[in-house]
Amino acid sequence: MMVIFGIILGLLILVLLVVIHELGHAIAARRNGVVVEEFGIGFPPRAWSKKLKNGVLFTLNWLPLGGFVKLQGEHDAADQPGDYGAATFWQKTKILLAGVAVNWVAAGFLLTILAWTGLPKILPNQFSVPSDTTVASSPVRILSTADNYPAVTAGIREGDIIQSIDGQAVETVEEFVDMTVAARGETVSVAYERAGDLMTSQVRLRDADSAGVAGPIGILGVIFPAAGQAGLTQLTFLTAIISLTLAVMNALPIPALDGGRWFVTAIFKLLRKPLTKDLEEKIHGTGFMLLIGLIILVTIADVGKLFN
Repeated sequence: MMVIFGIILGLLILVLLVVIHELGHAIAARRNGVVVEEFGIGFPPRAWSKKLKNGVLFTLNWLPLGGFVKLQGEHDAADQPGDYGAATFWQKTKILLAGVAVNWVAAGFLLTILAWTGLPKILPNQFSVPSDTTVASSPVRILSTADNYPAVTAGIREGDIIQSIDGQAVETVEEFVDMTVAARGETVSVAYERAGDLMTSQVRLRDADSAGVAGPIGILGVIFPAAGQAGLTQLTFLTAIISLTLAVMNALPIPALDGGRWFVTAIFKLLRKPLTKDLEEKIHGTGFMLLIGLIILVTIADVGKLFN
């Protein structure tokens, strides 16, 4: 049930982050004289639409995988008034990078809130203390768990206090992390305390690759449910990280992405050669197909992890 809730919650957050990204493009386009024909949430087929007073067609679509903005004359060769192609290089730069900027601002806003409210302590004694100060280590307590993970499968629950791994005492979170990383892919004996009773479980730790790269399915099926269980602070932190990731990814000079579109436009401007509609479609179409192929490969790996 938590997985389903996490997927729905994660989907809503991902759509929201993509929508504000596209909204950045739309606002920048209108401010620079480019006509915005359509602003859509989700991808077609279309479920509902309305013509706004400013002339923009606002649509809600059936595939909840993000959003999009459609500009008039999106090809660089377009030259009619209001066309994106007719805008100056500086105007195109502002339009293309506006979405990236919005994601940066959103991430900065969320991280600023977390800086005020505080993030959970990850490692004990993170900050230096005077040498004559005595530091007491707190026990390594399980604060939250996620369904279908090795610890939960082995019977370890929230609130348990880890005592040792394979007979080696665990006194700090840092030691716990180091021990589990060193034993990835192996079965270890974990001794823990629950309500005053000492218990032992055999835990099969995940391999190094199993927690490596996560695509959309991995984020929605594993990471968001775990963050949702951990609480609002972790969920907010994850949202900020994903917003930063969207900003960085879209800024990369990869065809079909914002950075790639800007890079191609800049190259042809430097070479003083016209960027025809057909050539532009071939460049970005190839980049798009490569991205889709990568997403499919990562998704297949994600599905395998979910059912493992």
